Amino acid sequence: MAEIELLCKYCNSESVKFAGYHYNLLGRKQRCICQCCGKKFQTEYSYHAYETDTRSKILPMLENGSGIRDISRVLHIGTETVLNEVKKETDSIK
Repeated sequence: MAEIELLCKYCNSESVKFAGYHYNLLGRKQRCICQCCGKKFQTEYSYHAYETDTRSKILPMLENGSGIRDISRVLHIGTETVLNEVKKETDSIK
Protein backbone atom coordinates (compact mmCIF):
# COMPACT_ATOMS: atom_id res chain seq x y z
CA MET A 1 0.00 0.00 0.00
CA ALA A 2 1.44 3.36 -1.02
CA GLU A 3 1.52 6.21 1.46
CA ILE A 4 0.43 9.66 0.41
CA GLU A 5 2.12 12.53 2.21
CA LEU A 6 -0.41 15.29 2.81
CA LEU A 7 0.26 18.66 4.37
CA CYS A 8 -2.38 20.88 5.91
CA LYS A 9 -2.98 23.84 3.62
CA TYR A 10 -3.49 26.12 6.64
CA CYS A 11 -0.71 25.21 9.10
CA ASN A 12 1.52 22.88 6.97
CA SER A 13 1.28 20.12 9.56
CA GLU A 14 1.84 16.50 8.56
CA SER A 15 -0.76 15.13 10.96
CA VAL A 16 -3.63 14.96 8.47
CA LYS A 17 -6.17 12.18 8.23
CA PHE A 18 -8.97 11.44 5.80
CA ALA A 19 -12.46 12.53 6.81
CA GLY A 20 -14.84 11.17 4.21
CA TYR A 21 -15.94 12.60 0.89
CA HIS A 22 -17.66 15.70 -0.47
CA TYR A 23 -20.28 14.87 -3.09
CA ASN A 24 -21.41 17.23 -5.85
CA LEU A 25 -22.64 17.02 -9.44
CA LEU A 26 -19.12 16.41 -10.74
CA GLY A 27 -18.47 13.40 -8.51
CA ARG A 28 -16.85 12.97 -5.13
CA LYS A 29 -13.77 14.63 -3.66
CA GLN A 30 -11.66 13.35 -0.77
CA ARG A 31 -11.89 15.46 2.41
CA CYS A 32 -9.15 15.72 5.03
CA ILE A 33 -8.97 17.05 8.56
CA CYS A 34 -5.87 18.43 10.26
CA GLN A 35 -5.17 17.05 13.72
CA CYS A 36 -3.33 20.24 14.80
CA CYS A 37 -5.59 23.12 13.73
CA GLY A 38 -8.81 21.10 13.26
CA LYS A 39 -9.64 22.60 9.87
CA LYS A 40 -11.11 20.55 7.04
CA PHE A 41 -10.06 20.80 3.42
CA GLN A 42 -10.26 18.84 0.17
CA THR A 43 -7.37 17.27 -1.69
CA GLU A 44 -8.58 18.74 -4.99
CA TYR A 45 -11.21 21.29 -5.91
CA SER A 46 -13.58 21.50 -8.86
CA TYR A 47 -13.86 25.31 -8.61
CA HIS A 48 -10.59 27.07 -9.45
CA ALA A 49 -11.08 30.00 -7.06
CA TYR A 50 -10.45 27.76 -4.04
CA GLU A 51 -6.95 26.91 -5.18
CA THR A 52 -4.31 29.00 -3.41
CA ASP A 53 -2.24 29.76 -6.49
CA THR A 54 -5.29 31.13 -8.33
CA ARG A 55 -5.96 33.79 -5.71
CA SER A 56 -2.31 34.80 -5.60
CA LYS A 57 -2.39 35.54 -9.35
CA ILE A 58 -5.21 38.11 -9.17
CA LEU A 59 -3.29 41.10 -7.81
CA PRO A 60 -0.24 40.78 -10.10
CA MET A 61 -2.55 40.57 -13.11
CA LEU A 62 -4.41 43.66 -11.91
CA GLU A 63 -1.14 45.55 -11.46
CA ASN A 64 -0.14 44.65 -15.03
CA GLY A 65 -3.24 46.31 -16.46
CA SER A 66 -5.67 43.42 -16.81
CA GLY A 67 -9.30 44.23 -16.15
CA ILE A 68 -11.70 42.44 -13.82
CA ARG A 69 -13.45 40.55 -16.63
CA ASP A 70 -10.15 39.67 -18.28
CA ILE A 71 -8.80 38.19 -15.02
CA SER A 72 -11.96 36.18 -14.42
CA ARG A 73 -11.90 34.81 -17.97
CA VAL A 74 -8.21 33.82 -17.88
CA LEU A 75 -8.34 32.22 -14.41
CA HIS A 76 -11.79 30.63 -14.94
CA ILE A 77 -13.32 32.27 -11.87
CA GLY A 78 -16.20 34.65 -11.33
CA THR A 79 -15.96 38.43 -11.47
CA GLU A 80 -17.31 38.68 -7.91
CA THR A 81 -14.41 36.54 -6.69
CA VAL A 82 -11.93 38.91 -8.33
CA LEU A 83 -13.68 41.93 -6.81
CA ASN A 84 -13.73 40.34 -3.36
CA GLU A 85 -9.99 39.65 -3.49
CA VAL A 86 -9.31 43.26 -4.52
CA LYS A 87 -11.51 44.51 -1.67
CA LYS A 88 -9.67 42.28 0.83
CA GLU A 89 -6.33 43.66 -0.31
CA THR A 90 -7.43 47.31 -0.12
CA ASP A 91 -8.92 46.74 3.35
CA SER A 92 -5.67 45.21 4.61
CA ILE A 93 -3.70 48.23 3.37
CA LYS A 94 -5.83 50.70 5.34
